[in-house]
Amino acid sequence: MEVAAAAMELLRRRKARDSLLEFSQQIIIPGAPVSDDPDEWQFKPIETRVAAHHRLLMETLQRISETPGGRAMVFMPPGSAKSTYTSVVFPAWAMGRKPGM
Repeated sequence: MEVAAAAMELLRRRKARDSLLEFSQQIIIPGAPVSDDPDEWQFKPIETRVAAHHRLLMETLQRISETPGGRAMVFMPPGSAKSTYTSVVFPAWAMGRKPGM
């Protein structure tokens, strides 16, 4: 049983290393509202899917990281998580893939 769990963990880590989208699904993304109410989980909807605009942004960020001199301009409305993905999630993933970046 431990061998199967270790193999699953290794596979999960490899997917997260290869894909920004997978990485974002494996970490706790900062900025989520915090509440002192212990019963909040019963009333608050839980998002299990990545929104289409988040997927598009992460695919673009991954593509520019794999392109020499890659650049992108991000134009999204306020509150669309562009700062979270471009300045928190993406740099952590990119620096983990390329140490010394």
